[in-house]
Amino acid sequence: RVDGLVIMSPHIDGHTLKTNLSKTLPVVLLNCHAMTAVCLAISAWSRTSGQASLISMYLVGFQLPLSGAILSLPEALGAIVRPFIASYWSWSGYLQTMKDTRLYDLAVAIAGTPLSPGPLCLWTLACHVAIGIFLAYTGCLRAQWRTD
Repeated sequence: RVDGLVIMSPHIDGHTLKTNLSKTLPVVLLNCHAMTAVCLAISAWSRTSGQASLISMYLVGFQLPLSGAILSLPEALGAIVRPFIASYWSWSGYLQTMKDTRLYDLAVAIAGTPLSPGPLCLWTLACHVAIGIFLAYTGCLRAQWRTD
């Protein structure tokens, strides 16, 4: 039974952080699946493997800065890019699972980025997966790979 599983992490300020696996695992898995699906879509729509790899690496590399987890983005820019950044939804959803801990308060105070509700994070990540798979499928239908 997954509900009873608890992840134990190192002590933080003398407190042990306990995270319920049934709450955190869906967020982490959906984030992995979302990035995989989007990178597959990029690969399917790219003309060369080099182009696909480069675009996917840039996308993955820009996830963290654009998520607002490290640097707070200006509100207007954050509102524009946030729907497309899987790392934001994963980070926000993961933090929502720790809402009753001191680490949550600390992370919110440091990041300065508004958090979205947990269910919205899961729904948005699921949409990233579905759209990525759809785009990968349609990209495969029109395969135009070049061997440059």
